[in-house]
Amino acid sequence: MSPSGHARCCAETACCGQTHSTTTCPPERIATHAAEPRDAARLMVIRRAEPDRFEHAHIRDLPALLAPGDRLVVNTTQVLPARFRGTREDTGGKVEGLYLQDAPQPDPAATHWLAMLKSRRHARGAPIRLLGPDGPSPYTLRMLEPQPDPPGRVDRRGPR
Repeated sequence: MSPSGHARCCAETACCGQTHSTTTCPPERIATHAAEPRDAARLMVIRRAEPDRFEHAHIRDLPALLAPGDRLVVNTTQVLPARFRGTREDTGGKVEGLYLQDAPQPDPAATHWLAMLKSRRHARGAPIRLLGPDGPSPYTLRMLEPQPDPPGRVDRRGPR
């Protein structure tokens, strides 16, 4: 997390002559839902002839961007199903969250996450019961380090 509270985002950009690029992403710019309609998903266009120039486009623009002989690399990986819902066990309040990544922790038996949480209040130590498709799950979260800007750090407990 940068001093401004923004998440650090890294991307490989070998096509541009760089091996690694690190930029600062404000949390509100991190996608938490798929684009609707799907062809509204955004593209960053980089042309080999002008690698320092970036263009913004959408998936629907692909036919106009591609010429005969061009190669289109399709990423078929799936996004981690990282959205979760829960209820605070102390107040019954609803909590919605987005798992971002595992966070380092001193106890190797514990699992700590960096997550963006949406609830009325983020209280340190607040127990959150995760909800599965059929109701409450055996997993709980506990807020460890609330942040004024997402993400916060939570501890995940339950079956592994």
